[in-house]
Amino acid sequence: MGFEPLSVTVDGKAVRLFRGATVRHALINAAASSELVKQVASGGAVVWDETAGAQTDLGGALYDGQVLAVKLSR
Repeated sequence: MGFEPLSVTVDGKAVRLFRGATVRHALINAAASSELVKQVASGGAVVWDETAGAQTDLGGALYDGQVLAVKLSR
């Protein structure tokens, strides 16, 4: 059994992660920093799961082919 990466898209950027990764990991990898995570954690932005049509949080599980979008809060 080998390493089978998980592929998700964050704001149009393809990201490859390990199975068991969370939304937090995807945001950090997509932005190459923790700035997106800080925005979401502070309530300045939300993460929308475009695939499921629902908001998700930083601890949310990821699945292969998932599409996420970070949207600024109003």
